[in-house]
Amino acid sequence: MELRADEDWMRLIRMFEGIISSRLKNRLVRIIARSSPNDLIYESNVVVVVDKADIEVIREVGKAALEAMEKTGVEGLNPITISEGDKVVEDMFRSKVREEIVGADDWMRLIRMFEGIISSRLKNRLVRIIARSSPNDLIYESNVVVVVDKADIEVIREVGKAALEAMEKTGVEGLNPITISKWEMDEFR
Repeated sequence: MELRADEDWMRLIRMFEGIISSRLKNRLVRIIARSSPNDLIYESNVVVVVDKADIEVIREVGKAALEAMEKTGVEGLNPITISEGDKVVEDMFRSKVREEIVGADDWMRLIRMFEGIISSRLKNRLVRIIARSSPNDLIYESNVVVVVDKADIEVIREVGKAALEAMEKTGVEGLNPITISKWEMDEFR
C-alpha cells in the first residue's frame, strides 16, 4: 500500500489487517490494498491472499471487512479473496494505474489478440466479448466484458491470464476485463 494514501483509508486497512490476521491465523499469506477505496480492480480494492480460498475463508474475509468498517466508521472496503499462486489477480493489484493513452489502432489490436486467446481457451463456454471504445471508457472499472455460460473462478482466472498474455504479446497496456454469466449481460448494455 502506498504511504501517501488517505489517513482514513490506511486506518481502515490496518484495522482490517488486524482482524483478518487474528481470524485466519496461518491461512493468511498477505494482504494487498490499492491506494484508495475508489481504485478498483474486479470491483475490489483489497486482495486477501490465503493458502486456499474456500467458502469458509471467503465468509471470514467478508465478516472482517464489515467489522473493520464498523469499528473505524470508514466505508468502502471491498476485498476479494484468492488462493496463493493466483499471480494474475495478485499482479493486477500490485500494478500502478497507468495514465498512458492508447491509440485506437493499438486498442483494436489488443482486443483482437485477447479475443483470439480467450476464444481458444474457453471454446464453447464463451458467449461473446463486448469491448468499450477505448481503454479509458470504463464500466465497473472494466473496459471489456467477457460473457460466458457460467462465470466461475476457473473461467475468471482464464480471462485474467488471457488479458495478461494479450497485453504481453501486443506490448499494449490497459486491458481490464470483467467476466459475467450470460444472464447478467443486460447490466452492461
